[in-house]
Amino acid sequence: MGMIPHITVQIEDNHKLSAEGITTLSLGFGLLQAWVLTAMYAAPLVFGSKEIASSLGTGTTSLIYLASALTYSLLMGAAGCLDQRMDSILRHDSACIVAGMCSVLGTLAMLSPEMASNPYLEIGLGALTGIGSSYLALIWGCRLSRLDPRDIALNSALSLTIGFILFAVIAAIPHPMGGIAAAMLPMGSTLAVIWHRRTRGVPEGPVIGCTPRPLDVKETLIRFTLPVFVFGIGLALLKQTSSLSLLLSPTPAEQVSIVASACIAFALFLAMAAFTSKSGDALRFFKPMVPLIAISAPLALLSDSQPTPNLPSVLFLAAYICFHMLLWDFFGELCQRHRLSPIRIFGWGRCLISLTSVIIAFPAWPIDASSNLLLSDHTFQIMILPVVILIAFVLLPSAEGVEAMARTLPPGATTSASAPDQESQQTQETVQAAAEDAEDATSPQEPTTPIPGEAHASSQDLAAPERGIAPQDASPDAAEGALHPKPTAPSLTDQCHIIANQYQLSARETEVLTLLARGRNASYIMEHLYISEGTTKTHMRHIYRKLDVHSQQELIQLVQEAQG
Repeated sequence: MGMIPHITVQIEDNHKLSAEGITTLSLGFGLLQAWVLTAMYAAPLVFGSKEIASSLGTGTTSLIYLASALTYSLLMGAAGCLDQRMDSILRHDSACIVAGMCSVLGTLAMLSPEMASNPYLEIGLGALTGIGSSYLALIWGCRLSRLDPRDIALNSALSLTIGFILFAVIAAIPHPMGGIAAAMLPMGSTLAVIWHRRTRGVPEGPVIGCTPRPLDVKETLIRFTLPVFVFGIGLALLKQTSSLSLLLSPTPAEQVSIVASACIAFALFLAMAAFTSKSGDALRFFKPMVPLIAISAPLALLSDSQPTPNLPSVLFLAAYICFHMLLWDFFGELCQRHRLSPIRIFGWGRCLISLTSVIIAFPAWPIDASSNLLLSDHTFQIMILPVVILIAFVLLPSAEGVEAMARTLPPGATTSASAPDQESQQTQETVQAAAEDAEDATSPQEPTTPIPGEAHASSQDLAAPERGIAPQDASPDAAEGALHPKPTAPSLTDQCHIIANQYQLSARETEVLTLLARGRNASYIMEHLYISEGTTKTHMRHIYRKLDVHSQQELIQLVQEAQG
C-alpha cells in the first residue's frame, strides 16, 4: 500500500476583505440592476415616452414594468419550487444568451411611441423582460452562493453600487441613445456571467457546487419566508419613500447625489463586513445594520421639507441601497454557510420581495388608493417603516433555526421531487472525480495514491450488475449476487456530504473536504476552486476544528471509517 499524502500546514484565519475576491459577477449583476432601475424610474428621460411611464401608478410605473415584475415574481417562485430540476436549464451558456436577448428585445420595444396604444403588446413585452431578468438574477444568485462568505459580501455590495452609478449615468444620456444603452445592459450582464464561468474554469455542469440539503417545508415557511416577506414590505416602503426624492427622473444634481448615496452605502457595508468578519453567522450584518436602517426613517421627513438634492435624502437613499445589499448577501451566505439550495433560497426570497414591491408600489390597483394610508400617505409610510423592519428582524431565524429548516436524510436517500436531479448531479461529480484521478495519474508534479476502499471498476464490471448478467469467470455465488445485488456503501462524495451534514460544514467547506478526502493537497485545492492560499488554509482549519482532526491523514481515516 502506498503512502497517503500528508499535509502539514500552519493555518491562520484570513477574514480580511481584499480585491482578489472581486469577480466579473459584480459587473454582470450591476448591469442587471442598472437596467431594472432605469426601466422603473427613468422611463420618461431614457425612453422618451411619458405615455408609457404614466400608464399606471404615480408617474414612473408602467404597464410593461408591472407585467415584467409579476412575471419575474412568478418565475422566481416556480424556480424555487422546482429547485434542482432547474439545473438543466441554468447550466448552459446558450440559455443565458436567450435570457439576455429576451430582456434586450423587450427593452428596445419601449422606445416605440406606439407602445402605449397597445396594452397587450406592453404586457407581452413586459413578460419577455421578466423572463430574461428572472433567469439572470437566478444564475447570479447561484454563482454568488459558491463564493466564500467574505467574497459574497464584497460582490453583493459592489454590484449594487455599480448598478446605481450606472443608472445615474444612463439617466443623463438623452433619448434615444439612453434607451439603446439601457437595452444593452442585460446582454452585458449575460456576457459577464459567461466570462466568469469560463475564466474561473467552471464547467457547463451543475450550477450548485455540492448536493444541497433538503428543506423542511413547514419550518422554511415559518423561519424563512415569513421574515423575508416582512422584509420585502420594508424594502418596498424604503423604495417608495426614497424614490420620491432622488430616483424619480433625476436631474443632473440628483444624479450626482445618487452616485454619492451608492458610494456611502458601499463604504458603510464594507465597514460592517470588516466589523463582523469573525462571525460565522449568516445573519451577521443584520444586528448592526437593521436598527441603523430603521432609525433612518426621520431622514425622509427632513428631506421632504427641503429642496432636492439634500443631505437627508442622500443618506436615506444610502440606507435603501444598504438594505438591498443586506438581503442579497443574506441569501448568498445562507446558502453557503448552511449548504442550502441557492435555486430555492433565491427563488422564493426574490419572489416574495418582488411581489411585496409590486403590491405597495402600484397605487393604481382597482381600489380607492386615496383612502388607503399604506398606499397613499407618505408620512404614514415613513412612520411604520421602522416598525416593519424591526418586526422582520425579530422574526429572523437563529443559526439553530436555519439548521432546523434543513432535513437530514438517511445515506443515499433523496426527496422524491429532486431525486432525478440529484442523481444527475452525482453522476456529474463522479465523472469529474474520475477525470481528476486520470489527470493526477498522468501528472508528474502531484503524484497521488488511490485511497483504500475506493476502487475504480471498469465500465464492463459496472454495467454487468445493472443488466443482471454475471461476468463469465464469476462463481455461482457471484452470479447470484449480480442478479440480486446487495446494498452498496455510500461513495466517497456521498459520505463527505453526510459528514458535512453531521458536522454542519458550509458548502465551500464541503467541497474542500471532498478534495482533502481524495488526497489532494493545498495547491491543488487552490487551483481547482480558484481561491487564494489564505482562504484555502482558513477552510482547512475550520474543517479540522469541526471534525476534531489534526491532519489530512486523520481526516481521510475518518471518512474511510464512516464509509465502513
